[in-house]
Amino acid sequence: MVIGLEYSDRLNKEKLVDPELVENFEVFHRYGKFNYRLGFNWNNRISNKLFFKSGLRLFSVGSSSGKFDLELDPNSSFIQPTEIEFITNYFLVEIPLAARYLFNNNKISPFIEIGFSPSYFLTRNLKRITDIETSSNFGSRFDSSFNKFHFAVLVSFGMNYSLNDKLQLFAQPIYRVHLSRFTKTTNSRYYNFGAEFGVRRLLGKSRLR
Repeated sequence: MVIGLEYSDRLNKEKLVDPELVENFEVFHRYGKFNYRLGFNWNNRISNKLFFKSGLRLFSVGSSSGKFDLELDPNSSFIQPTEIEFITNYFLVEIPLAARYLFNNNKISPFIEIGFSPSYFLTRNLKRITDIETSSNFGSRFDSSFNKFHFAVLVSFGMNYSLNDKLQLFAQPIYRVHLSRFTKTTNSRYYNFGAEFGVRRLLGKSRLR
């Protein structure tokens, strides 16, 4: 099982206007935000120090407009927000495909991991935050503009800690770059960097190290 906390942002900062998100406002530059990754791995030993990893994960990437001021209507008798922020979360499911090389087979063993991960777009969440209220929406009529299939490459350097011959803890900083565009109408590509933590349990009669 693996859990991860990552920071994601867009590689390019082109002008981005989403009619559902910003209505009459234009968001020129968005900022990155923290996201999560949750799932499980399956590991197959190829040699004494080389493993092939796959699995299934649910993860999110996204960005934020940052807060900006709103112009108040002096003729309105209603309470009006003075600032607003838009946050977008994209939810996907992925199958990681990576090779992991161990530098030793000791109780504490550093490793390097490289690979790629195909993923499938599920939905997105649109959050609108003001100093008065917060609203949130899953899915939209604009989901048809999103590419359903995505690919990312990854590189990681981590550490294993073997509790015994069957159970192992691991932690790894990781960096990903999404090669595919998230939408068909913009050039938006994302990157992620963060850390993953988890536990491996060996099934069968062989040993983890």
